[in-house]
Amino acid sequence: SVEVGRSPFLQDPIELPFYFQKIQPIRIVLYDFVANESADDELNRVGSVSTTLGRLVSLGMSVMPIDQSDNLDGNGMLRVTVSFVSSPWKSRRVDFRFWASGLDRKDYAGVGRSDPYYLIFAEDTDELLYQSEYITSTLRPEWRTGWFDFHVYDPDNTFEEAGYRLKVVVMDEDFGKGKNDLIGSVTVSLSEIVANAEFPLQRHSRKGGIAGKMLVRSFSISDIPSIGHYLVTGCDLWLNIAFDFTRSNMDPSETRSLHYLDSDNVYMKVIDEVVPLLLQYDPDGEVDCFGFSGKLSPQAPTQY
Repeated sequence: SVEVGRSPFLQDPIELPFYFQKIQPIRIVLYDFVANESADDELNRVGSVSTTLGRLVSLGMSVMPIDQSDNLDGNGMLRVTVSFVSSPWKSRRVDFRFWASGLDRKDYAGVGRSDPYYLIFAEDTDELLYQSEYITSTLRPEWRTGWFDFHVYDPDNTFEEAGYRLKVVVMDEDFGKGKNDLIGSVTVSLSEIVANAEFPLQRHSRKGGIAGKMLVRSFSISDIPSIGHYLVTGCDLWLNIAFDFTRSNMDPSETRSLHYLDSDNVYMKVIDEVVPLLLQYDPDGEVDCFGFSGKLSPQAPTQY
């Protein structure tokens, strides 16, 4: 409770899980605290506000009239400010540029040069995160800047880059003449990959040894904002619907046509399911509709 007259300021934040893909109804009920009485006694009810969490998130700061149907005195307003705290799932982007030196010769029975490219895998899952372009006829390739995203469950913000390990595999492209040849590989953690670092590539053959070096031109890791971050910082989503009336969707009298009117067709089902969800993020709550190659009436010209 807050005893500040008729304009209370409630500063204790309320944390709620936010799901962009769901409609989460919110009803805020205000009561006047009276000692020795039940906190939710209807006689002490000031009013209420009904909305959705998505709407509050999309506006960032909302000022809404309080429904005072049981209390006709005054015209109260409720202001709600939303900020995005964090998500247990963290998304990060890795940008990098690699080059290599002293690679093994793989073409023409070890006489010619190689056509190297590389792949990056997550060591624990073997998930392919990135594959570079190949560079022809060189033992000292300089690849383009690459990037990949990765996601970790980190509710306590204790993620350590040293624990996220990558396997980098360098291959020789054979252009369909046979199986691509393995040149070498190295396993490193994110914390080890820094600008100007170099790593020996282990040769996977009987003789073993080093098959060259992988070197780092540049490397950086950045956080990827979630849709919640974008919304609370002012990003607006504007909902538009477009209908395609062309013959590619068949004659409307055919039951297989997307425009056939009987039970709900595909268009109607999508609109019913998607529009209410997205409309809570639309600033003016209105939907712009467009039609292509349609006639508003039999006498009207075709609209393009």
